[in-house]
Amino acid sequence: MLGSILSVNNGIVIRDYTKPLNGDYCSRFKYIRQKHSHNAILQKKWKQSNHTLMYLGEWHTHPEKDPHYSKQDMNNWKNLLIRSDTFSNNLLFIIGGIDRYKLWSGCRKTGEIVLLFEGEYNEDN
Repeated sequence: MLGSILSVNNGIVIRDYTKPLNGDYCSRFKYIRQKHSHNAILQKKWKQSNHTLMYLGEWHTHPEKDPHYSKQDMNNWKNLLIRSDTFSNNLLFIIGGIDRYKLWSGCRKTGEIVLLFEGEYNEDN
C-alpha cells in the first residue's frame, strides 16, 4: 500500500496499492511477491509524487469468511517492521476475507502489532 502521512494530525491516507504482477507466485493459499518489480513501482510513484507517496504496508486476501492472520503473516509483518525503509513509525496490514476485512497497525519502535479495525463489505463498496 502507498499513501501519505498528513502533516496536520499525522493521519494516514492510503492512496494506491500494487496488485499481483507477472512473475509473482499466486495460489489459493500462498503469494510470493517479486520484490524488485514492486519496489520499482514504489520508487517511481515516490518520485512522481514529489516524495509524498510512500510505502505504508501490505495487503492480501484469505479464502475465509472472517480473515485471521496466519503464523506466516505475523512473521512477515514483524520482518517488515524491522527491514522496511519508510518514514512512518507504523505500518498497516490489511487482510480481506470473503465477508469481512481487518486492519492491523504495527509499530516499528516496539514491534507491537494491534488490530485497529474490522469491517464488513456492503453493497455500496
